[in-house]
Amino acid sequence: MTVLRKIFNIIFIAFCATLAGINLFFMKKPAPLLFLAFYIVLAACLFIINRTGEINDKTYRIVIGITVFVGCALRLAEVLLVPCEPVSDYAVMIGAAKGVANGDFSAFSQGSYFHRFPHITFYSITAGALMGVFGQSITVIKVFNVIFKTAAIFVMALIGKEIFGKKGSILCAGLLALFPADIFYSNVCTTENFAIFFLSLSVYYIVKAYKAEKRKKSFVYCVISGLILCLGTLYRNVAPFYLAGYIVGILIVFAKGRKIISALAVLGAFIILNNAVSYLLYFSGATQYRLTDGAEPYTVYLLVGSNFETHGMYSAEDHGVYEEAKGDKEKINLIVRERITKRLTESPEKILPLLFDKTRILWSGSSFDSVYWGYINNGIEGEKPAPNMPLALCSAFFTAVFILAFVGVIKNENKELFCLIALVIMALWGGLCLMEIQPRYAFSTAYLFLPIAAGAFFPKHKETLK
Repeated sequence: MTVLRKIFNIIFIAFCATLAGINLFFMKKPAPLLFLAFYIVLAACLFIINRTGEINDKTYRIVIGITVFVGCALRLAEVLLVPCEPVSDYAVMIGAAKGVANGDFSAFSQGSYFHRFPHITFYSITAGALMGVFGQSITVIKVFNVIFKTAAIFVMALIGKEIFGKKGSILCAGLLALFPADIFYSNVCTTENFAIFFLSLSVYYIVKAYKAEKRKKSFVYCVISGLILCLGTLYRNVAPFYLAGYIVGILIVFAKGRKIISALAVLGAFIILNNAVSYLLYFSGATQYRLTDGAEPYTVYLLVGSNFETHGMYSAEDHGVYEEAKGDKEKINLIVRERITKRLTESPEKILPLLFDKTRILWSGSSFDSVYWGYINNGIEGEKPAPNMPLALCSAFFTAVFILAFVGVIKNENKELFCLIALVIMALWGGLCLMEIQPRYAFSTAYLFLPIAAGAFFPKHKETLK
């Protein structure tokens, strides 16, 4: 297992180097200046932190409180100052949510849009419940975006403290508080705004499970992680990637005697809660379908992902197989298999360029489409906010993070723990190399680069940090 862990770490180091290179190559003005400014500010902050010596509990709580407050203020300012209305799928979800707020669940009927794409069902029902309590203004959802995002900053502080101690905790929380794409998504009604809090909390408990001295505690933490992961993936369906990363990571880096039981704990807890929620919604009449039984099979996403002309992004022609086969899953799967086989056998020379293009689309610029949905295609008529500076901020910030993550994996002593976190990122990247992509899809794991990047400044185990 040590050999496998070393191999995965080497692959991840190469991955970080590739992403840093892509972002540096495609960086546009004024991103280089912002990139330099970010490093100067970061160096100054770290110099101050290191000069302070040991941080007592009171000072730590004050600094974390200030960090969380700043992160909250930035996201609230985005909501208040940048106009944005739901468009595309976001408009469909909010429309259904308003129906739920009025007691109308007809949007979730057999053969509906939500039956075809059941992964957006839970968000719409949750948003509807919130609107039913607090009013049907879109501002309600935006305020809860800020609440969930602020809570995620605190969770990042917990992750940082668990790995690096108090100083690393401050850095991790600070990086997420200033994460441009996370700020710019604050006024967009995207599912990740709710999901990332739960996803990050699940990661926190996986870290605690890895570090637990007793097998019973490790088992309990894995159960908690699986349950919370389920809640996160009900909002944003990245379950296959997180579960794959967790299970492979557990089998590679967890202590002997707890590998199998820990993997089963995460998987079992996830499956039980996921099915419980699915059947609860179904038998209560909220939905006329189970969340685990969508009308459109996932193989369609593989078909779209193999489209050389669209670089694996949305294709109306490929998604049209649903209507072509009149919703018959067996016919859809047959058509998908034939078309994918034809593409790959007739143009094998296009496969590697497709994989590179997908990687570039997912990670270059690193706005994860937050600027597109928040500024460019934001549902507002007339003059829109200028996107150049937000795009430059995103590019500069995450280019620096990729470089720091590259250094962090090399320098940090705790290779096992970094491998566990990195495997989730790699699982998502590997899965999306096969499936349909949008730049937004990488956003649900992008925050995991932040604690890895912090490792560049805190290379030792938490227990040995002074």
